[in-house]
This record gives sequence, structure tokens and C-alpha cells, in this order.
Amino acid sequence: MVDAERKQKAMSQFGRALRLAREQAGITQRDLSIVADVNQSHISNYERGQYEPPPLVVFTLERAVRVPGGHLSRYFGYVPVNTAPSTRQDTLAAILTDPNLSPRDREAMVSLYQTLSGSTEGKALKAPRGRRSSKSAKASWTASSSPSATG
Repeated sequence: MVDAERKQKAMSQFGRALRLAREQAGITQRDLSIVADVNQSHISNYERGQYEPPPLVVFTLERAVRVPGGHLSRYFGYVPVNTAPSTRQDTLAAILTDPNLSPRDREAMVSLYQTLSGSTEGKALKAPRGRRSSKSAKASWTASSSPSATG
């Protein structure tokens, strides 16, 4: 299949899935446009498969129609359909131990990752505050994600 055809198919499937999710949530295109802060004509165009929304818009639409992260974005390959829990832990550990990220960036990335991945693991996980070594950050993450800390 040619890339243009593949893109059109993805936009069409996304549009159908968005419309179904919106209708199941019991909201109108106008309501969705207000909640997601997206122009109503764009919502209509997305549902008709006319345009591919930017990734952040897709993630916002997923939250607005109350579907799990990846439910709509998978049509464009923005988020894997299935992410194994061990992969989530590895991703969170990588974020928390990256010495190139500031504490503020770590906190934002952890929050964004958990929101987009629909992760139910480590919900109590908070990015470490202040400057810590990678070893200290990893210890913090491990302690807060252990079964005794979360359950």
C-alpha cells in the first residue's frame, strides 16, 4: 500500500473511532471542541477523515472522550497499542535516572507518560524533587513503585 493510501486509511479509521467514542461519551462535536479547545470544524474534519490531527490534539481528544491512552492515537502510531508493564517500568526508570533532565522536566515527563500510556502502575510515583544523583533518583522511584508503597 502506498504511503498516501495508508495515511488516508489511518485518518478514516481514526475518524470513525473518534465519532464512536464521542457519541458513546454522549457529547456533541461542539461540546468536544470546547472541552478539547479545538475548533469545531476541525473536529468535523477529523471525524470525516479529512485531516490528521497533531499528536497533542489526539491525546487531548482521547482524554476528552474518556478513552484509554492509545485508543485513538494508535491509528497514527503515536502510542503503541499494547505496552507491557515491564516496558513501562523501564521507561519510567529511564526518565527518573536521566541526568540530562531537570527535576521539573522529570516530573512533567513522568506525568505525561503516565497519562498517555494509561499506566495504572506506580500511580503514586512522583518525580524526585531537587538535584539528586541518578542512583538516588532510581532508589526513590523503586521505593515508591514497590507493592508495599502502592498497595
